[in-house]
Amino acid sequence: MCQVTAEPLDVSRAQEDFLKTAYLLRSAGTPVTNSELAQAMGVTPAAVSGHSRRLGEMGLLTYERYQEVELTARGQLIALEVLRHHRLLELFFTETLNLPWQVVHQIAEKFEHDLDEVLEDAIDNLLNSPQVDPHGDPIPDKQGRMPVVSGQLLSEVPEQACRRVVRVLSQESDVLTWLGEIGLRPGAPIVVKEKLPFDGPVRLDVNGRDAVIGHDLAQRLLVSGTDEQ
Repeated sequence: MCQVTAEPLDVSRAQEDFLKTAYLLRSAGTPVTNSELAQAMGVTPAAVSGHSRRLGEMGLLTYERYQEVELTARGQLIALEVLRHHRLLELFFTETLNLPWQVVHQIAEKFEHDLDEVLEDAIDNLLNSPQVDPHGDPIPDKQGRMPVVSGQLLSEVPEQACRRVVRVLSQESDVLTWLGEIGLRPGAPIVVKEKLPFDGPVRLDVNGRDAVIGHDLAQRLLVSGTDEQ
């Protein structure tokens, strides 16, 4: 990403959340519309319109009524900084404070806006400049460069394939609790033992243990794209 330099802006927490949400929607291939933003943020479409107009005036996005929101380079850099704080904190909470991975998302939401550069660098150094958080989500570096986390959806993997979990595409606490209980976390080796037809359940060997998950959950797990020994 190119460097963006300009006078500092007074960006509120709500505006940072807006920019981060817009970035995440775009990254997921979801249209960045008023309705999608409102649903993702839990606010009204009118509130989204107000944020869009103000952030457009600040030069952080381009916005036209009834059109998708597009972040400018500066707006994207702010979004990536907040996302870096969030994912560093998630990893710090799990690796250093031993908090369960299903709770750290909500806690990181509370602190991501207040992480100053000194503490950010200290956490980054303590964790040896990590590239992914506990869920396998990539952590942007200080320049806003996003590591590439590639793979294949588990739902698309053929029977008898040997793979490794790369990323969990969910932040739902109950989903993460269940996945943790059966060992389906990033890094876990798996074998696809059986896939029942018509989007039926998937039977797995997870690091030597049997597990069965639904097709919808298999669509939220990213695994390595090629067989592993």
